[in-house]
Amino acid sequence: MKFEVYDYDDESTRDLIGLFEVKAKHILQPHARFQLINPKYLEKKKNINVGQIEVDEVNITEAESFIDYIKGGISLNLSIAIDYTSSNGLVVNDNSLHKLHEDGQKNEYEKAILALYDILEPYDNDKRFPVFGFGGIPNWLGLTSHCFAINHNEGDPYAQGLQGILSSYHQSLSEITLDGPTHFSDILKRVAFLCQSDRGNVYHILLILTDGEIHDKKETIDQIVASSNLPLSIIIVGVGYDDFTNLIELDSDRHVLKDSNGKSALRDIVQFVPFRKFRAEPMLLAKEALSEIPKQVLSYFKQVGINVRQLRGQH
Repeated sequence: MKFEVYDYDDESTRDLIGLFEVKAKHILQPHARFQLINPKYLEKKKNINVGQIEVDEVNITEAESFIDYIKGGISLNLSIAIDYTSSNGLVVNDNSLHKLHEDGQKNEYEKAILALYDILEPYDNDKRFPVFGFGGIPNWLGLTSHCFAINHNEGDPYAQGLQGILSSYHQSLSEITLDGPTHFSDILKRVAFLCQSDRGNVYHILLILTDGEIHDKKETIDQIVASSNLPLSIIIVGVGYDDFTNLIELDSDRHVLKDSNGKSALRDIVQFVPFRKFRAEPMLLAKEALSEIPKQVLSYFKQVGINVRQLRGQH
């Protein structure tokens, strides 16, 4: 095992004090001591021993895995949000991202839904999935909405299974005028409410399908930070050929996301994937989009202090 000791000031600043490597059997010895070595001093031919670590107590616990939590009974609930902004192109045009092809060919929205649905569906208990739209003018509302149930029923926005999702999407394209701008924050608030309403063994995954940059970046980041304490992961799939700069910034793999008041997210809950990178192999899209879900699920349950045994006790 390798241990590294840092002088840690904040998220962006940390300096290596020293490190040491040891076998497990040695660290288990009573009051074991280990010299810290800083490699940069070795290069400068200085004294590389910069301190000492003494181990007072060792506790061994079995690490719980994502599979353990799945077996323990968590349900992964998928919600879908679809972009109905005008930048997608008129539905009747051949180059529209929402074009429904008579020969059975799928557009990018359909392909993304299919790829992720196939992976997540077995872990959803009731197979009912809320499907929302944003950025369009539903004819039953008569004005632009940034969060609406595409089945017209705000009290029950759920579709039954894959066929229900696709049927609702296909039907909606004749009932919604593409408009704009692109806002995510209302969708995020709606799904956050779903998270707060569910019992403790449900973890939510929000799939946002969009073709361009967001115009409410501040509000979106504020809501992501506010939602980082909820059982929620957000997957954003960029369809089309935009550069998606703002969306990439929401994926905080390399930095901690902070809201407009300087508050840091408790954990990373966003994964952005451009569809065009995986156009030839949509299943690789699912692999990339879902790659961080196990880590995010584990970080949430660790954050709230729920282990697998406690999870089973909630059933």
